[in-house]
This record gives sequence, C-alpha cells and structure tokens, in this order.
Amino acid sequence: MDLLPKSATEFSSAQYWDTFFKKRGSKALEWYGDYTQLCGILHTYVRPSDRVLVIGCGNSRLSEELYDAGFRQLVSIDIIDGVIKQMARRNGKKRPEMQFEKMDITQMTYEDASYSVVLDKATLDGLMTDDSPETVARIDKIFGEVARVLKLGGRYVCITLAQNHVLSKLLQYFPSEGWMLRIQKVDQSQREDDSDQGSPLPVFVVICTKLKKMGAVHTPILEVSMSEGRTPSRVTSKDEVRQMVKDFQDYAIVQDRLRKESLCGQPMSMDLWAPNSKYPRYTMHIVDRPKGKTLEKKFAIFIVPQGRETEFLFVSHKGRGQLAEQAGFQRLVVVTLHRGHTYQSIDTIKAELSSKVMELAPGGMSNKTQVPFLSIGNDVGHREVKYQVAGSQNDEIIVEDVKGEDGNLYRQLVFSPNLNLVQSQAKLVTEKVRSASGKKRGKTKTSVDHWHLSMAFHRLMVAGFALIPDCVELLRSGAKAVLVGLGGGALPMFLYKHFPQLELDVVELDPALKDIAKSWFGLVEDERLRVHIQDGLEFIKNQAEKDSPPVYNVVMFDVDSKDTTEGISCPPRAFLESSVLEQVKRILHPKQGIFILNFACGDDELKETLLSDIRTHFPTVQTSPMEDDVNEIVYGLLDTSDVNTPEMRKRQAESGQALQEYAKSVSPQWDPSFDLCEMMENLKIAEDDR
Repeated sequence: MDLLPKSATEFSSAQYWDTFFKKRGSKALEWYGDYTQLCGILHTYVRPSDRVLVIGCGNSRLSEELYDAGFRQLVSIDIIDGVIKQMARRNGKKRPEMQFEKMDITQMTYEDASYSVVLDKATLDGLMTDDSPETVARIDKIFGEVARVLKLGGRYVCITLAQNHVLSKLLQYFPSEGWMLRIQKVDQSQREDDSDQGSPLPVFVVICTKLKKMGAVHTPILEVSMSEGRTPSRVTSKDEVRQMVKDFQDYAIVQDRLRKESLCGQPMSMDLWAPNSKYPRYTMHIVDRPKGKTLEKKFAIFIVPQGRETEFLFVSHKGRGQLAEQAGFQRLVVVTLHRGHTYQSIDTIKAELSSKVMELAPGGMSNKTQVPFLSIGNDVGHREVKYQVAGSQNDEIIVEDVKGEDGNLYRQLVFSPNLNLVQSQAKLVTEKVRSASGKKRGKTKTSVDHWHLSMAFHRLMVAGFALIPDCVELLRSGAKAVLVGLGGGALPMFLYKHFPQLELDVVELDPALKDIAKSWFGLVEDERLRVHIQDGLEFIKNQAEKDSPPVYNVVMFDVDSKDTTEGISCPPRAFLESSVLEQVKRILHPKQGIFILNFACGDDELKETLLSDIRTHFPTVQTSPMEDDVNEIVYGLLDTSDVNTPEMRKRQAESGQALQEYAKSVSPQWDPSFDLCEMMENLKIAEDDR
C-alpha cells in the first residue's frame, strides 16, 4: 500500500496527516528508524529524570519505548485529534503515567522553562517542506515556542534527514540565539529495506542546547560527529557543517543506486576520509560487468598496494574494467590508498573496510555475506613522501618514493589536484659508498639512475630524434634542443647523459621545480644544460623575434594544462595557437629539425582540429599513440618527403637502430625494454580524417 504523499507540499497539511493515519490504522509509523536504532544517541541527551515533551508524536512507538526504558515524565502532543485518542487508548492501562494531548506546536499552552527536553522525530521535516516566507515564518513560531518552554541548559533534540533548507534553518536560528548546535549521524548499517523508510537519505540527530545569550556578537558553537561512539569534533563554520552532511547524503544516494541497479560501464568513485586528514584514506572505484554477463561470483574488493595506483590497470576506468574482467566478478570495488596515511598490513586494511563493504554490494546480498578481498600478494606496497612544497600555480608539488611493479624503487613527482598523474619519474639505485682509497664501505647511498628512462612518453619523445635526417652524425657533432617543461628533470638528464654533444635549453615557469629537480632528482646545470625560469610561450616568442633567431634541431613541449575544462590536458591550448606553431617553425632547422609534442586530448573532435592546425605548419606529421593511454607523441617535420613509403619506413627503422646503437655505446647499461626500432615501426601518419 502506497501511503506516502505524491507531492512534498502535502506534508504540511493537517488534512493530509488525518487521512494518512486513518488509512494506516494502528500500525506504528517509524520514520527514520525505530527505538533500537536511535537509543544510542537519545540516551546521551535525554535522561530518565528529564521532563520530556515529544512534539508531533504521530502514532510512533518512540514515546512508549522511552517509557518502558524508565522515562516517566513524558508528554506527547500532536495536532491530529484522532491519533491522540488512538495513542491514549493504546497506552492508558499499560502505561498510566504517559500523557497525550492535542496541541498546535505553534501555540503551546505550557509554562515557560517547563521542560528539559523537546524531542522531535521527523516533525520539522514534515512541516518545513520548502523555504518560502510563509513556511519559514511558521517554523520561526515553532522554534520560538520550543525555546520558550525549554529550561536553560535544556535540549531541542531533532531527528531529521537534514535536507539543505531544513539544516540551514536550524543553523540560522539556534546559533544566532547563542545555543550550541551539535549534529550526529545515526548508524543505520543494520537497517533492512523498509517500504516505510521512503528515502535513501541518512538520518541525523541535531541537538540544540539552550545557553545564556552572551551578546549580539558571538562565535557559534558547532560540533559534528558522523559516527556513533566517536567524540564530536568542533567545526569552524556553518558551511563546513553543511558540506559534511551533504557528503554523507550523496554517499547514501550512491549506496541506494548501487543496491538497485548495475552501473554497466559508467564510472563511479567515492572517497573515505579519516578524521582531520588532508587527503582521503581510501578511494573506492565501483566497476560493474556489462549487462548480459551474469556471473556466479557477485562481489569482491581489490586493494591496490600504495604507490601502484598510477598504473593503467588501476588509474583509468578502462583499466579497472579489464581488472574486473580478469578477476571474474559481477561487481568489483577497486580500493586505492592515499599518501599522508599509514597502512600497517593488508589485514588491517580489510578490518577497516569490512564495515563499509556491504554498503556497496549489489542488491539481494545478505549483510552476513563473506566478501572476498583481493590484492597483489600480501604487501601494502611502499610510498614515502620525501618533500612537499606549494607551487606557483596554486598547486602542491610532492616528491615521493614508490615501489614499482618490478620491485625497484622509483622517485616520482606529482601535482595537486591530480595526484594520480605522475609528472616525472626516475629509477633509484642504491650502492655502497667508497672510501678515499676506493674501497667500498658498509654504508650505502641512494641516487637517481639518469641512464634509465622509466616513463613511456619520455621514451617516445627521445625516439623522435631518430626522425631527424642523419641524426647520429648531428648528435655527434653538436645538436641543439629546447624543452618546455622541466618536471623532475628525468628527460633532460637522460638526454644529457646519452648525447654528450647535445646543448639543451630547458624552460620552466615554476622556480620551485628547478630546486626540486636539483635537490631530489640530481639535475645538473652547466654550459650544455641550461634551465630558464620563464613562461614557455614567452621564451619561444623571444627566440623567434630575434634578428638572428637561434637554430634548434629539436623543440619539445612537455607541459600539462591546469585547466581541464578546455578538453585538453597536455599541453595548454595556448601552446597550439597558430602564432606559436609559426614561432616554433622559425627557430627550427629547416632540414634537420623536428617538433615533438606530448599530446593528450580526450575530446575527439577537438583533437582532430588541433592536429589539423599542426599539419598546416608542418608538412609531415606522425604520431606514436601509447597503448592503454590517452596520451600520444606528435612529431612535426618540415620535410615534404612522403614518409608513407616502404623506402622511407625502412630508412626510419635504420635511423632508429643507429640512434639506439649510439646511445648504447655511451650508456654503461642500456634498458632492453627501450627498443627504438620497435617504436619506429609503430609510428602513424597523422592524416586529415575530416
């Protein structure tokens, strides 16, 4: 039977409620939970010795259950005559000291300061259906009456869904009167589905304590506890209270959706925060298998070791989908761990998450189901934040050491707000320190391995050198390159080590990055490697406008965009303006020059437009897409030769082989996975598909 109103405005109608209770009969309406779910909080703020006024009691059993628990000074009121008579008949003999009275709570007849507690279970929500002037005026009358009948030190205990307009009114009225306001979330983890509930929203208890008003200007006393049993914490602003409540409401709506439907390819993630933490403790990514693929294994949790969350299988929705398919579960929750927290073991993580697991389960699963936890071995992984500093772009720069899939340690650079995007990474090596005589001592030293290049897009940028005609001879005799975007300095130091005759200008906007690259990544600056703290666009423009522009063999852009609303994450849109591309052409060697761009654009239409713009300035444009990644490297050449011929393909492969042999001759140890020849084979011609 559907007894809930079809429109919210009906809640404030006395006629609606009269009809409601007549249709419902004697069956109790336990909105927002029954006594067993509420007693933990109620007994904290309502004592058996208190004189308690229950307003808008309806036919709820809350008053009866409080009476049975030892509360004898109970008065329950409601505006509906029928429900008051029903409650009086039901309790007259069994609970003789209980009082039920018909009364309008906007005009109560009780004496001033005659109650210790005013208890409101869903009455405020039922009456405040909107924030219209008429409704607000009525609520002001109710609050005025509540304040009048309460003693100094008395409590208005309001059980509510705390929708924004209701919570805002509570925060506006009582703190302005000098009252302390505390809000606590009700633990409903054991609640089974109940058609009477009517809403997936969580239930809160707002406790407003009447204090002596100290003057017109005062700091509001606001406290919040979002977990039963946890000591409430002081918050500084009403907006902070509203945001905390909204976060739990959003989470509850997500839970309700997850119980009722499958996401079927739609990305959904949520954060779990520890108290007073700067970063989330866990991020949970929910992945559902496509419709039509019903599996026996319904639900599992996959814990990603810390430091591994930036890998494709865990960082992207596509990768997590592949992980879910490999695991063979209908729904997989992929949990990533965050910096700024300590994780003792996989078992302690399981214990922390066990109470939250079933909140994300598909519908039809019992709360007692044992959900499997999966991971990569039994290691929580390794992440050690080495350094943090505020950047010049209103972001935070973090240097951290992590353990890679191969078991080696890597030092990486990340920026907020996108902490899952690694800007730069370098392999670390540990070796014993030698004494003055050359003997190895017992002490060890960890340093950056500049001979190793760990990031795929950096390797592809280096591979682009092979597209320059006679590249090896050029590098041996002395080539010149400019790189816009320093990062941690891994790419420039690799080039510096492998090509001893290369002159490299590196342009970086943020001076903090230069200091970090030197202190934490071993950047060397000398006459061959020069770092310019300058806007990259300004540097290119200044070079191009000189009477005798410098001639570079390589111009590289490796700059991320802070504005993700443009649809392009690398580089910023301004770097691909026609005037900038023309300036790049002006400083490039016409025969032995190449433009290399780290390019990431998720908007296919914009991507094709930008590639078309690049083609108007560079006759030959080739790309090297990265597997399982939105990034690709774009190579622009001024050569008008047709590179899509067997002869040219063969020449490029031979050039790649020659470049690799030259680099290997310089390197004490060449990484066998860095295959320049294979990279040359995977190049694609960027043609206009429009």
